[in-house]
Amino acid sequence: MEHIARHVCADLHEPKSGRLDARRIAAYLRISLSSLAAATGRSIAAIHKVPAADSLQQPLAPVALTISLLSEILQSKEHVRTWLHSPHPDLGNQIPMRLILEGRAGAVADMLAAALAGQPS
Repeated sequence: MEHIARHVCADLHEPKSGRLDARRIAAYLRISLSSLAAATGRSIAAIHKVPAADSLQQPLAPVALTISLLSEILQSKEHVRTWLHSPHPDLGNQIPMRLILEGRAGAVADMLAAALAGQPS
């Protein structure tokens, strides 16, 4: 049963609605909310107003999936953040956090999902 929820990191969700929460994700990553807003292509004003808005769920999903997959493997927030700030050979030696902040979180999430599935990069 744990396998079915491995893509969910409760720390990233608003407890009341269960939706991804931009404020919680930014806090987890220790980045500014404005940086996360830029990465999702949403305005900081909109995110401040409703950080768990329905319209944010799709752009936040690959960021949350990346965090969830890394949390499962690395077991601590500190290790997750260290991994995200380290160049990775399967990403062309790019820094995963930079890709996330450039709005390319999907590339990081896809690489991690493939690696966990045993698929070569």
